[in-house]
Formats: sequence, structure tokens, C-alpha cells
Amino acid sequence: MQPKATAVATAFPDGAVRVDLDGHIAAVSVEAERLLGYRSGELVGQPVGVLVADDAGLSRTVSVEAICAAFRAEAGVRCRRKDGARFMATATIATLDAADGGGIRMMIHPSAAHFDLDWVHDLLDALVDSADEAIAVADRGGTILLWNPATERMLGHLASQVVGFDRSLVATDLDPRLADDVFERTLRGEHLTLDAHRWLAKDGHVVISDTRVWPLRDSTGEVIGVVWFRRDVSEGHRAAAVLRAMVQGLSIPMVAVDETGTIQLLNPALEHLFGYPAAELLGQPVEVLVPMALRATHGSHVRGFMQEPHAREMGEGMSLRGRRKDGTSFPVEISLSPFNTDDGLLVTAAVADITERQRLEEHKTRWAHEVQVARRMESLGQLAGSVAHNFNNLLGVILGNATFLEDELTALNEQDTSRPLAGPLRDVQQIRNAAERAARQTQQLLAFGRRDTIQPRPVDLNDVITSIHGLLGTTLGPKIHLVAVRGHGLHPVLADPGELEQVLMNLAINARDAMPGDGTLRLETDNLAVDELYAAGRGIPAGPYVRLRVSDTGVGMAPDIAERAFEPFYTTRNLSEAQGLGLTTVYAIVTSAGGHVAIYSEPGNGTTVTALLPAIHKPDEPATSTESAPPDPTPPGDPAGYTLLVVDDEVVIRDIAARILTRAGYTVLLAEGGPAALTLVAGHPTPIDLLLTDVVMPAMNGRELAQQLRQLQQPELAVVYMSGYPKPILTAAGDLDTDAVVLQKPFTKTDVLTAVADTLSRTPGSR
Repeated sequence: MQPKATAVATAFPDGAVRVDLDGHIAAVSVEAERLLGYRSGELVGQPVGVLVADDAGLSRTVSVEAICAAFRAEAGVRCRRKDGARFMATATIATLDAADGGGIRMMIHPSAAHFDLDWVHDLLDALVDSADEAIAVADRGGTILLWNPATERMLGHLASQVVGFDRSLVATDLDPRLADDVFERTLRGEHLTLDAHRWLAKDGHVVISDTRVWPLRDSTGEVIGVVWFRRDVSEGHRAAAVLRAMVQGLSIPMVAVDETGTIQLLNPALEHLFGYPAAELLGQPVEVLVPMALRATHGSHVRGFMQEPHAREMGEGMSLRGRRKDGTSFPVEISLSPFNTDDGLLVTAAVADITERQRLEEHKTRWAHEVQVARRMESLGQLAGSVAHNFNNLLGVILGNATFLEDELTALNEQDTSRPLAGPLRDVQQIRNAAERAARQTQQLLAFGRRDTIQPRPVDLNDVITSIHGLLGTTLGPKIHLVAVRGHGLHPVLADPGELEQVLMNLAINARDAMPGDGTLRLETDNLAVDELYAAGRGIPAGPYVRLRVSDTGVGMAPDIAERAFEPFYTTRNLSEAQGLGLTTVYAIVTSAGGHVAIYSEPGNGTTVTALLPAIHKPDEPATSTESAPPDPTPPGDPAGYTLLVVDDEVVIRDIAARILTRAGYTVLLAEGGPAALTLVAGHPTPIDLLLTDVVMPAMNGRELAQQLRQLQQPELAVVYMSGYPKPILTAAGDLDTDAVVLQKPFTKTDVLTAVADTLSRTPGSR
């Protein structure tokens, strides 16, 4: 436990030091450490003689008696701080008893009157000599006492030529009467400021300086002389001062650089714009404010400008970008103004952030284009509506007369069987069918021209595909293979057939443009029961839907492009080639029918557009309730006995699959990719029964992962692949074998459980 004397010495406010019986410092108060210039703990353990100056002859002593005698002397002893400064001090000394740890306690009392004046004078001389300001001092009689180097440089008189002489003999004042008045007023205690005061230098030229004239006082406060502080603002110095004031005072971000492009001045507005404090920019090359990729070329531009400096207004010259401290870049415009000073050329740059202006200009351009497109579409709509209206009249005549002719031929054929009219009757029927088809096309033109309203009715999506199949083939051209896979027992949907044809046509045209050489366009339809989990993430109600998938083998899209694909007028092609309305129309038609549409695409792997349309029950079918839905598919045996590994780089897909399978009773392991899956399996105590993996993943695709897991565990490992692309597209690209089991994204609970249960049932050795 610490002795009481040590605690007292440490906390005492008046420079307390405790010394043990061996002559070493045992404790030091905070005030004593401050007085002697040491940090906390540095003095403890050192000999007590370290407190006194070397010339006292006691600096290494550990003799308590000698130190006490020195401090008790009337004059005191010369003490030494850690930094070498010396001062005189006495001490009050008390002997401590054994209960308090023994030794002595010294209360050190520094004497201000006995500070080492030599050291103080040296310090003051260094301070005055190194000052940038011109400093001169005269006593009350006007005799010059001090004339620092800055005053020598400003006025040309050396200190050796003026110190000791009367101030009037130096003849630096252009107006002696004013000089005398200032001198007398200062002796009376006034502090005077002379802005842009004129002085006469030794060589005869006039020096302009901002001058302060102050009284010099002694320790009693009596005025004993006059001090002049001069700051040169003549010629170039005045320009630099004005420039500095101008830069600092403006709200516009400004920076000034010298001939080498080094930053010399900047204002708070520029600090705010670029995110740097001034201390981090001053003395740095101006390229620190330029993006990395542009610094080399910017440096050459700066050097070229400095050779022929000239004023440049905002907006002239090349477009530039600035770089903030956080690394972000932004467009800027700058204006340049050169200034000649005594210190050389300075060039100021006013910087304007034009991010918002560019955004507004782009918005204005885009808006003007959208207005132009809207007007053109309106004109086309009026033209199409007018033509369709007239054409409808013609079709009415054709259809009516074709019907009459068909009825007459049918009656004649029944009356006189000797006259074979089957051929002409078929011709008439073909005419009527073509006219009906033309009538449906005309209805689309009327809808486009706002001459007709959309007419939703129960529609079989397979019938729509059949009716437009030929036209799609013609649109795609001979190099693109069109495949249609129609689902059996497809539910009808409530939609306008013409709009559904427009959806298929728009998707086909987009796919064609994404396959500039050759490729395959695949149309697929099937029924889909959407559960609550699946519906919640898409903003649609759960229930029966008809799914349309349109897949191509084209170039695909990057994620940022796919996210914007449904935006109006967004296109990656030239505006002269496309208006960016195709997918927007698809989105509008599907969502207005109560459905949902999504894009699944990756660069180099094609694109799949999936549309969900609410199914309606056929008139002769009763509505089925969820209570009569079949139970979830189960594998052979208890699901809890199976360990499944789910691998997908999309965390949302991975988690949804895991939730479905875990709720069904399976043991589920998760991995974000192939390498992580291999590491997980290598450390798992039991074998994996089934791998559920995405096909396209970074680092390792699903097929490669399945092959390595089969080599690592068992050759007959059950595998189910997940993909947003239809299986034929994947097998044609060589990503999967033809016998692979593919779970189509997006999937429902029933899709997942059925695929897993069926695959486990067919796998040899399954439990």
C-alpha cells in the first residue's frame, strides 16, 4: 500500500518532491513535474541531484544532506528543467518519520526574479530575429534600441548603422510631423494602426506597409519606449495581400497555385466542396483535386498554361472533373485569373460543381425527346386509327359477302351432290378466316389510335401463340430458330388477345436484336400455383397463374441494365434504331392484367422474360379451394433423414429454398458458391444426399460443383439444378447434360419439393 507521504507529495499543488533515505526521488507532484518540465513518472527513481544545474556541482549527487543544505541557503540553488532552462529556487524541507516511508519532503519555491536572464534574452533575440514582420524599438528619447533583420530588408538600413542613433537621423519618415505626432501619442499609451503607411527606404524608393505602433512598458506598467511593427504590402506584396483577402472572402470555391502548380491559397468554400481541410491541401500539387486517370494530362495542361498565362472565363476550354477526398469524382467548370506578385506568378481558379446543371440539361434533353416521341406516337395513332376505321368498313364488306357466298355454296352443295363444290367452299372459308384475322389486327390499330377500347375476355395463351407463330417466324428471320412448348391443360386468362400478341411480338423483336447472328427463341407456357411466400416478394396475390417464359440465346444484359429495362424510353441502342418502349409496353399490359413480369439475364448467357397472368377457371370447371390442394410431395422415407446442400450466389434465392425445405423436414446446409460448398462438405460428418445448386455462378458453375462432389463423396449423388433459363437453352449451350433435372426460377414451394422428392426417389441407394 502507498505511504501517506507519497500520496500527499503527488497531490500537493506547490511543487512537492519526496526523496527517500538513499537519495532517490520517490514521488513528485503534478505541479513539480510541470515546473521541471518532466512527464508523469519520469523523475521517480532518479538521483535527487538531477533537480539542480550542472554548475552547482550537485547534479549527480544522492546526498540528501548536501541537497538540503543547498536549498536552505538564503540565495537558494540554481535548478535545471528537462529542456535545459535554469531558474533559482529555494525549498521548504520536512523530515518524514518511518510510518510515512522515511526520507524528506521538499516544497520547491521558484524565484521569478532569479530566472536565468541569459537564456531568456537568447530566446527573445531568436524570436525577434526570425519574425517576418519588421520590428524596431526606440526609448522615450527616440534612440533606436532594436532593428531586426526584417526591418533591414524592408528599409535597407543595417542595424549596426542605426542602433544607438536618434530615430530622426535615420530619415525613414516621409512626413516628419506625422512621425513625431505618432511617437508622442504612443508614449502617452495609445496603440496606433497605420494602414498603407509610406516609408522612405535607404535607396530612395517608397515602401508601403501596414504599421502598428505600440507603447513598450516595463514590469511596473510604465511606458519606457515605442515599438514599430511593419508588414510590407507594397507592389507585389499588396497584390498578394489583396489576392489572399479576395480568395478567403468569396463564397465561390477558389484555389490559387504558383507556377509549379502547387497550392498556395484556398478558401473555406473549396474545403467544403472537396472535403479537405486547408492544412492537407496547402503545399500539395493541384492534381490532388483531379481524378487519378486525368492527372497526367492535367499536369501537361497546367504547364502549358503557365507558359502563356491569361484570363479564362467559366465554361471555356475543356471539360474537367474534380476528385473529392473520399474518392468520388464530379464534373466541374473553372475560370482562371493570373496575378503577378513579388513572390512570382499566382493563378486563381474559381471552381463550379456543375453536377446538378448537367443533370438538368440531360433531363431537359430527354424530356424534349420524350415529347417528340409522344407527339410522333400521337400522330401515328391518329393515322393508324383513321386507316383502320376505313379498312374496317372494307373488311365488313369482304366478311359479309364471304359469308353469303359460303352459305350459298353450302346450300348448292347439299342440293346437287353431282356438282363437287368442296374445293370452292374451302377457298371461301380461307377468305373468311383471313378476313377475321385482318379484323383482329384492325382492332389493334384502333386501340393504338384510341378509336377502340381494349376488350378483355377469357383467352387460351396457347391459342394466341398458335395464331401469331407464323408472324413471329417471319419477324425473327431465317437464322433464328423459333420453338414453342405449350403446356397441357392450360388455364385461360382474362386479357385482350391483341395485347397478348403485342407482348409476344415485342419480346420477339427484343430477342431478335439481342441475337445479331443466329440463335434460338423459346416460348413456354404452363400453369403455376403461386403460394404466399412466392407472392409476397412480387406484390401479387397467391393463387393460380399462367406462366409465359420467353427465352433467347443472345448477348444478355448486365444487372444494372436489366434493372432499368422496363423504364420508358430506356434503350442501349441508338435512338434512331429503337425508342425504348417495347418492354415498357410489355410491363404495362401484364401488370394492368393483374400479373407480374421479371427479367433474368446475364452477359453472354441470354435473357429470359417471365410473365405471370392470373388464371381464371373455365366455365365448366368449379373453382378449387386451397383445402383440396394435394399434399406436399415427400421423398421415400422420413425427410429428416436426408441432408440437402443448397448452393446459390443469390442470398435471397438460397434462403427461400432453405425455408421451404427446412419446413418440409429436411436437414439443409447452405453455401454461397462452389468453393464454399466443397469446404463445407469436406468438414461435414455425414454424406450429402442431394445437391440443389444454381447453374451459373462465379468461380465454379453448378455442373463443375456436382462433378467434384461426386468424386469427393459418392458417384450417385442426387443433383437438382436451379436456373432462370429453360433447360433446352442450358443443354444447347453445354452447361448441362440432357438428362439433368432443372428447377426453373422463379419456383414455388411445390416446384422445389416435387423436384427434390422425385430426384431422391429415382436415385439409387436413396434411403
